[in-house]
Amino acid sequence: MQRLKKMACLLSPSSGKLLTMLIAISGAKNLLEIGALGGYSGICLARGFGRKGNLTSLELEEKYVKLASSNQITWNIVFGLGIRVL
Repeated sequence: MQRLKKMACLLSPSSGKLLTMLIAISGAKNLLEIGALGGYSGICLARGFGRKGNLTSLELEEKYVKLASSNQITWNIVFGLGIRVL
């Protein structure tokens, strides 16, 4: 489990802030993310569009779906998010 937590965030905090800013500036409201992993990038994307957007994340591994969902709930970012196992 420790290894999974360590692998779960490939995005640096500064890159996450950039993603949030780019989505906010662009006005995008519907996003498709390929690979949810730990959910951090999804959280950053969702922060960019707020409650008025929709993010769909596609993930192959069910363990990452559970991890991303758990992290999104922990961060209180569950509106407009959907994670699907392929």
